[in-house]
Amino acid sequence: MNVDLTKDLYQIACCCMEDDVTDPEDPIGAESTKTKKSVLAEVGVFCTTLKGFLISASAVIAALATLFASGCQLPLISELCTSPSAEKTSHNRQFKPTPPKNSIERSSEYEGILVSVFYRKHRLEDAQKTAGALAQAGFKTTHAEVGLDNAVVPNKSSGFVWIKATPAKVGLKEKVRWIISGELVPGIPGDKLGLAPGDLNDDLNLIERRGDIQVQLY
Repeated sequence: MNVDLTKDLYQIACCCMEDDVTDPEDPIGAESTKTKKSVLAEVGVFCTTLKGFLISASAVIAALATLFASGCQLPLISELCTSPSAEKTSHNRQFKPTPPKNSIERSSEYEGILVSVFYRKHRLEDAQKTAGALAQAGFKTTHAEVGLDNAVVPNKSSGFVWIKATPAKVGLKEKVRWIISGELVPGIPGDKLGLAPGDLNDDLNLIERRGDIQVQLY
């Protein structure tokens, strides 16, 4: 705040806090005193409001600092903490897994196994079919819209679907392909639904490598 203005407000406050010694028969003096008290009241309201704002801002900053210090647990904070070279994902709130058109028997073998469905924007419909079929079979599923530019697969052309897994779950890749093929084929040729070599650790720059298995839709 400007120094001169601060001094003026201080002087007005001091004047208004003094006893009212204005001659009651002096209407001009009485009006002047009223004006000073009015200004002081307005300054008081402003200062109270400003104090409340600063306290709220300090609380928000402290909360954010706690989140960063705790290892970035929230999804948004996690993205902010990720290397700039990592791909950014978008969690589509309108994503709704599509119930499978074919009968899929639920298996206890798949309980507790997480499959991440990563898809490019134009593959939303197929991604929803994929998630629906896998959930019906007994898998846990998660999803994210992502460019997949940094993924390591044989072919990133539009229309391809690649399945990857951790070394411990590599034996399930063929079963995952069989489950989702009934929903995506013949819309997607069988030769475009493949098992990618390697494991999830190949995709070092994907922002989210969570999951035991990934289905990547290009």
